[in-house]
Amino acid sequence: MLSQAFAKGCKGKLIKPLRKVNHLKTMEGISLGGVFPELENIATFGVLRGCDSAIKKSKEFWYIDHGYFGKGNYRITRNALLHNGEGNHDWNRFNKFNNKFSNWKRNGKCVVICAPSTPMSKFLNIENWLSNTIEKVKKYTDREIIISQKINSPKGYYPDIKNDIPNLPIDEALDKAWVLITDHSNTMVTSLIKGVPIICTNTNRKIGALDRVEKPIYNREWLKNLAYNQWSLEEIEKGKAWKELNMWG
Repeated sequence: MLSQAFAKGCKGKLIKPLRKVNHLKTMEGISLGGVFPELENIATFGVLRGCDSAIKKSKEFWYIDHGYFGKGNYRITRNALLHNGEGNHDWNRFNKFNNKFSNWKRNGKCVVICAPSTPMSKFLNIENWLSNTIEKVKKYTDREIIISQKINSPKGYYPDIKNDIPNLPIDEALDKAWVLITDHSNTMVTSLIKGVPIICTNTNRKIGALDRVEKPIYNREWLKNLAYNQWSLEEIEKGKAWKELNMWG
């Protein structure tokens, strides 16, 4: 439905895979992927089902995923997995989601780390992101490290966690947090709304630095720009998303 809506909104067409292949083995079974024809321009929802290779073969791509704010919304970015936060938008769209900022939290005791999933790690070529990040963080702080990732995810979907590092749900982890570190997880939005600063290692949204873990950046002004880079299914289907992507996306 989402792919059909985007295709209609941009006056494009749906492409079926040339053939299907076994793509990802999980605890829940085998997810079928596909081999797609090489195309100059392509839009995909996520990187599974063969979409990862289709993106890498394309000249330009539009990446669609769940929205930054509110259920039933979808973020879309051009030639990147997440928006860089740049722009000069107002707060109008952001305020429609009734997000209430908490005061900046400056007394947290722990460093919370949200690791990328295995498929995303492979796609971005950052397979050792978690272990490398933990190793670097320990050089610059003696604060306790907490991992926050989906505990009930399929086996192998997230990097293995060492038994001596707690793995807590994100809300519980943020209650203890001094800073949150991630590469592209949307937990950074949750973190900022709750008043916990972030370090983002993704090249398209570089915020802070691991060697500055004790001096994080207290800034969330750019969240208003993210709100202008997500759309409802209806807005996507009617072409509003495509029009605005070509204006500022």
